Amino acid sequence: MSEWHHHYYPEYEPDLDYYINGPSREPQKFNGKGDFRLWEVEVCDILGYEDVAEALDGKADFMNQQEWKVFDEKACSILRFYLSKEVQNKVVAEKSSKDILEKLERLYLKKDSFIERITLRKQLYKLRMDESTTSLRDHLEEFNRRVLELSEFDVNLSEEDKVSILLASLPDKYNHLVMGMLYAKDSLVCYEVEEMLLFNENRNAQAKVGVTKNQDSCGGSNSSSGSAKSRNHRVVECFYCHEIGHVRNHCPKLELKKQRADRREIMDF
Repeated sequence: MSEWHHHYYPEYEPDLDYYINGPSREPQKFNGKGDFRLWEVEVCDILGYEDVAEALDGKADFMNQQEWKVFDEKACSILRFYLSKEVQNKVVAEKSSKDILEKLERLYLKKDSFIERITLRKQLYKLRMDESTTSLRDHLEEFNRRVLELSEFDVNLSEEDKVSILLASLPDKYNHLVMGMLYAKDSLVCYEVEEMLLFNENRNAQAKVGVTKNQDSCGGSNSSSGSAKSRNHRVVECFYCHEIGHVRNHCPKLELKKQRADRREIMDF
Protein backbone atom coordinates (compact mmCIF):
# COMPACT_ATOMS: atom_id res chain seq x y z
CA MET A 1 0.00 0.00 0.00
CA SER A 2 1.31 3.45 -0.86
CA GLU A 3 2.57 5.51 2.04
CA TRP A 4 0.28 8.48 1.32
CA HIS A 5 -2.75 6.50 2.42
CA HIS A 6 -1.50 6.73 5.99
CA HIS A 7 -1.29 10.49 5.99
CA TYR A 8 -4.05 12.86 7.08
CA TYR A 9 -4.81 15.76 4.77
CA PRO A 10 -7.11 18.16 6.64
CA GLU A 11 -7.53 20.44 3.61
CA TYR A 12 -9.33 17.59 1.81
CA GLU A 13 -11.44 16.52 4.78
CA PRO A 14 -15.13 17.37 4.21
CA ASP A 15 -16.56 19.83 6.69
CA LEU A 16 -18.56 17.96 9.37
CA ASP A 17 -21.16 20.73 9.15
CA TYR A 18 -21.77 19.71 5.54
CA TYR A 19 -22.98 16.29 6.65
CA ILE A 20 -25.13 17.74 9.42
CA ASN A 21 -26.61 20.89 7.91
CA GLY A 22 -25.91 20.52 4.21
CA PRO A 23 -23.85 22.79 1.95
CA SER A 24 -22.92 26.07 3.60
CA ARG A 25 -23.60 28.03 0.42
CA GLU A 26 -27.08 27.61 -1.00
CA PRO A 27 -27.43 28.24 -4.74
CA GLN A 28 -29.37 31.25 -5.95
CA LYS A 29 -32.36 30.58 -8.16
CA PHE A 30 -31.07 30.53 -11.72
CA ASN A 31 -32.85 33.13 -13.87
CA GLY A 32 -31.06 32.47 -17.14
CA LYS A 33 -28.58 35.35 -16.84
CA GLY A 34 -25.94 34.25 -14.35
CA ASP A 35 -23.11 31.73 -14.51
CA PHE A 36 -24.95 28.55 -15.42
CA ARG A 37 -21.95 26.26 -14.95
CA LEU A 38 -21.39 27.49 -11.37
CA TRP A 39 -25.10 27.11 -10.60
CA GLU A 40 -25.03 23.57 -12.00
CA VAL A 41 -22.11 22.57 -9.77
CA GLU A 42 -23.79 24.02 -6.66
CA VAL A 43 -27.12 22.33 -7.37
CA CYS A 44 -25.41 18.99 -8.02
CA ASP A 45 -23.86 19.38 -4.55
CA ILE A 46 -27.38 19.72 -3.15
CA LEU A 47 -28.50 16.61 -5.05
CA GLY A 48 -25.51 14.74 -3.62
CA TYR A 49 -26.34 15.86 -0.08
CA GLU A 50 -29.91 14.60 -0.59
CA ASP A 51 -28.58 11.28 -1.97
CA VAL A 52 -30.35 11.68 -5.31
CA ALA A 53 -27.46 12.80 -7.56
CA GLU A 54 -27.47 9.39 -9.27
CA ALA A 55 -30.87 10.25 -10.72
CA LEU A 56 -29.02 12.38 -13.28
CA ASP A 57 -27.61 9.15 -14.77
CA GLY A 58 -31.06 7.72 -15.45
CA LYS A 59 -32.88 4.75 -13.94
CA ALA A 60 -30.64 2.16 -12.31
CA ASP A 61 -31.27 -1.50 -13.16
CA PHE A 62 -31.67 -2.54 -9.52
CA MET A 63 -34.55 -0.08 -8.92
CA ASN A 64 -38.15 -1.01 -9.56
CA GLN A 65 -40.37 1.54 -11.27
CA GLN A 66 -42.00 2.83 -8.09
CA GLU A 67 -38.66 3.32 -6.32
CA TRP A 68 -37.27 5.12 -9.34
CA LYS A 69 -40.32 7.39 -9.57
CA VAL A 70 -39.93 8.56 -5.95
CA PHE A 71 -36.15 8.88 -6.32
CA ASP A 72 -36.28 10.91 -9.53
CA GLU A 73 -39.21 13.11 -8.48
CA LYS A 74 -37.18 14.27 -5.49
CA ALA A 75 -34.30 15.23 -7.79
CA CYS A 76 -36.73 17.01 -10.14
CA SER A 77 -38.22 18.97 -7.25
CA ILE A 78 -34.78 20.15 -6.11
CA LEU A 79 -33.78 21.26 -9.61
CA ARG A 80 -37.02 23.17 -10.14
CA PHE A 81 -36.79 24.78 -6.70
CA TYR A 82 -33.54 26.47 -7.68
CA LEU A 83 -34.95 27.86 -10.94
CA SER A 84 -36.83 31.11 -11.46
CA LYS A 85 -40.43 30.85 -12.65
CA GLU A 86 -39.41 31.95 -16.14
CA VAL A 87 -36.77 29.24 -16.45
CA GLN A 88 -39.09 26.65 -14.87
CA ASN A 89 -41.55 27.26 -17.70
CA LYS A 90 -38.88 26.31 -20.21
CA VAL A 91 -38.39 22.84 -18.70
CA VAL A 92 -41.95 22.14 -17.58
CA ALA A 93 -42.40 19.46 -20.25
CA GLU A 94 -39.32 17.47 -19.25
CA LYS A 95 -40.12 14.13 -17.58
CA SER A 96 -36.99 13.40 -15.52
CA SER A 97 -34.21 15.17 -13.66
CA LYS A 98 -31.77 14.02 -16.36
CA ASP A 99 -33.96 15.58 -19.06
CA ILE A 100 -34.30 18.82 -17.07
CA LEU A 101 -30.56 19.28 -16.66
CA GLU A 102 -29.82 18.36 -20.28
CA LYS A 103 -32.41 20.87 -21.48
CA LEU A 104 -30.89 23.58 -19.28
CA GLU A 105 -27.43 22.78 -20.64
CA ARG A 106 -28.70 23.13 -24.21
CA LEU A 107 -30.30 26.46 -23.35
CA TYR A 108 -27.61 28.10 -21.26
CA LEU A 109 -24.21 26.68 -22.17
CA LYS A 110 -23.25 29.24 -24.80
CA LYS A 111 -21.62 27.01 -27.39
CA ASP A 112 -24.35 24.37 -27.28
CA SER A 113 -27.03 27.07 -27.21
CA PHE A 114 -25.65 28.69 -30.37
CA ILE A 115 -25.57 25.39 -32.24
CA GLU A 116 -29.09 24.55 -31.09
CA ARG A 117 -30.46 27.92 -32.22
CA ILE A 118 -28.93 27.54 -35.68
CA THR A 119 -30.24 23.98 -35.97
CA LEU A 120 -33.77 24.95 -34.93
CA ARG A 121 -33.83 27.92 -37.30
CA LYS A 122 -32.74 25.70 -40.17
CA GLN A 123 -35.42 23.11 -39.36
CA LEU A 124 -38.11 25.79 -39.23
CA TYR A 125 -37.08 27.44 -42.51
CA LYS A 126 -36.96 24.07 -44.30
CA LEU A 127 -40.34 22.90 -42.97
CA ARG A 128 -42.72 21.91 -45.79
CA MET A 129 -46.18 20.38 -45.69
CA ASP A 130 -46.49 17.00 -47.42
CA GLU A 131 -50.18 16.60 -48.26
CA SER A 132 -49.80 12.86 -48.83
CA THR A 133 -48.78 12.20 -45.22
CA THR A 134 -49.71 15.27 -43.15
CA SER A 135 -52.98 17.08 -42.50
CA LEU A 136 -53.11 20.86 -42.38
CA ARG A 137 -53.86 20.81 -38.66
CA ASP A 138 -50.87 18.55 -37.93
CA HIS A 139 -48.64 20.77 -40.04
CA LEU A 140 -49.72 23.89 -38.13
CA GLU A 141 -49.06 22.12 -34.82
CA GLU A 142 -45.57 21.17 -36.00
CA PHE A 143 -44.92 24.74 -37.16
CA ASN A 144 -46.00 26.19 -33.80
CA ARG A 145 -43.94 23.61 -31.90
CA ARG A 146 -40.80 24.68 -33.75
CA VAL A 147 -41.54 28.38 -33.15
CA LEU A 148 -42.00 27.62 -29.44
CA GLU A 149 -38.69 25.76 -29.31
CA LEU A 150 -36.93 28.81 -30.75
CA SER A 151 -38.61 31.09 -28.22
CA GLU A 152 -37.10 28.95 -25.44
CA PHE A 153 -33.71 30.07 -26.75
CA ASP A 154 -34.88 33.71 -26.66
CA VAL A 155 -35.33 33.75 -30.45
CA ASN A 156 -38.62 35.60 -30.83
CA LEU A 157 -39.75 35.88 -34.44
CA SER A 158 -41.88 38.84 -35.49
CA GLU A 159 -45.45 38.15 -36.64
CA GLU A 160 -44.44 39.11 -40.17
CA ASP A 161 -41.59 36.59 -40.13
CA LYS A 162 -43.84 33.83 -38.75
CA VAL A 163 -46.50 34.50 -41.39
CA SER A 164 -43.88 34.51 -44.17
CA ILE A 165 -42.29 31.24 -43.02
CA LEU A 166 -45.68 29.56 -42.57
CA LEU A 167 -46.91 30.58 -46.02
CA ALA A 168 -43.69 29.38 -47.63
CA SER A 169 -44.23 25.96 -46.01
CA LEU A 170 -47.68 25.44 -47.59
CA PRO A 171 -48.57 23.83 -50.94
CA ASP A 172 -49.48 26.13 -53.84
CA LYS A 173 -53.20 25.40 -53.56
CA TYR A 174 -53.41 27.73 -50.54
CA ASN A 175 -51.96 30.71 -52.41
CA HIS A 176 -55.28 32.29 -53.46
CA LEU A 177 -56.57 32.28 -49.87
CA VAL A 178 -53.39 33.79 -48.54
CA MET A 179 -53.18 36.47 -51.21
CA GLY A 180 -56.78 37.45 -50.50
CA MET A 181 -55.92 38.04 -46.85
CA LEU A 182 -52.73 39.92 -47.68
CA TYR A 183 -54.57 42.36 -49.93
CA ALA A 184 -57.45 42.76 -47.49
CA LYS A 185 -55.27 43.86 -44.55
CA ASP A 186 -52.23 46.03 -43.96
CA SER A 187 -50.81 43.57 -41.42
CA LEU A 188 -51.43 40.02 -40.23
CA VAL A 189 -50.71 38.02 -37.12
CA CYS A 190 -49.91 34.35 -37.47
CA TYR A 191 -52.88 32.97 -35.55
CA GLU A 192 -55.28 34.82 -37.89
CA VAL A 193 -53.73 33.12 -40.89
CA GLU A 194 -53.94 29.73 -39.15
CA GLU A 195 -57.60 30.27 -38.25
CA MET A 196 -58.42 31.25 -41.82
CA LEU A 197 -56.64 28.20 -43.23
CA LEU A 198 -58.41 25.81 -40.83
CA PHE A 199 -61.79 27.45 -41.43
CA ASN A 200 -61.40 27.07 -45.19
CA GLU A 201 -60.22 23.47 -44.80
CA ASN A 202 -63.25 22.56 -42.66
CA ARG A 203 -65.62 24.34 -45.04
CA ASN A 204 -64.24 22.46 -48.05
CA ALA A 205 -64.51 19.15 -46.19
CA GLN A 206 -68.14 19.83 -45.24
CA ALA A 207 -68.95 20.89 -48.79
CA LYS A 208 -67.51 17.67 -50.23
CA VAL A 209 -69.56 15.62 -47.76
CA GLY A 210 -72.67 17.56 -48.78
CA VAL A 211 -72.04 16.98 -52.49
CA THR A 212 -71.51 13.25 -51.91
CA LYS A 213 -74.78 12.98 -49.97
CA ASN A 214 -76.66 14.84 -52.69
CA GLN A 215 -75.23 12.56 -55.36
CA ASP A 216 -76.22 9.46 -53.39
CA SER A 217 -79.77 10.70 -52.72
CA CYS A 218 -80.31 11.74 -56.35
CA GLY A 219 -78.64 8.77 -58.01
CA GLY A 220 -81.78 7.08 -59.33
CA SER A 221 -84.06 10.08 -59.78
CA ASN A 222 -85.60 11.59 -62.94
CA SER A 223 -84.77 14.81 -64.75
CA SER A 224 -86.62 16.98 -62.22
CA SER A 225 -84.50 15.57 -59.42
CA GLY A 226 -81.50 16.19 -61.66
CA SER A 227 -82.38 19.88 -61.63
CA ALA A 228 -82.49 19.82 -57.83
CA LYS A 229 -79.08 18.15 -57.86
CA SER A 230 -77.77 20.93 -60.05
CA ARG A 231 -79.13 23.54 -57.67
CA ASN A 232 -77.44 21.76 -54.76
CA HIS A 233 -74.14 21.92 -56.60
CA ARG A 234 -74.52 25.63 -57.12
CA VAL A 235 -74.82 26.17 -53.38
CA VAL A 236 -71.28 24.95 -52.77
CA GLU A 237 -69.51 25.69 -56.07
CA CYS A 238 -68.21 29.13 -56.97
CA PHE A 239 -69.38 30.42 -60.37
CA TYR A 240 -66.28 32.59 -60.68
CA CYS A 241 -63.37 30.23 -59.94
CA HIS A 242 -65.37 26.93 -59.96
CA GLU A 243 -63.84 25.75 -56.70
CA ILE A 244 -65.80 23.78 -54.11
CA GLY A 245 -66.40 25.33 -50.70
CA HIS A 246 -67.65 28.87 -51.28
CA VAL A 247 -70.03 30.92 -53.42
CA ARG A 248 -69.18 33.74 -55.81
CA ASN A 249 -69.89 36.51 -53.28
CA HIS A 250 -67.22 35.07 -50.97
CA CYS A 251 -64.66 34.13 -53.61
CA PRO A 252 -61.11 35.09 -52.51
CA LYS A 253 -59.94 35.31 -56.13
CA LEU A 254 -62.78 37.64 -57.10
CA GLU A 255 -62.18 39.74 -53.99
CA LEU A 256 -58.52 40.01 -54.92
CA LYS A 257 -59.44 41.11 -58.44
CA LYS A 258 -61.78 43.81 -57.09
CA GLN A 259 -59.13 45.08 -54.66
CA ARG A 260 -56.59 45.37 -57.47
CA ALA A 261 -59.11 47.24 -59.62
CA ASP A 262 -59.87 49.62 -56.74
CA ARG A 263 -56.17 50.30 -56.28
CA ARG A 264 -55.74 51.07 -59.98
CA GLU A 265 -58.66 53.52 -59.82
CA ILE A 266 -57.08 55.29 -56.85
CA MET A 267 -53.75 55.54 -58.67
CA ASP A 268 -55.44 56.85 -61.85
CA PHE A 269 -57.34 59.43 -59.82
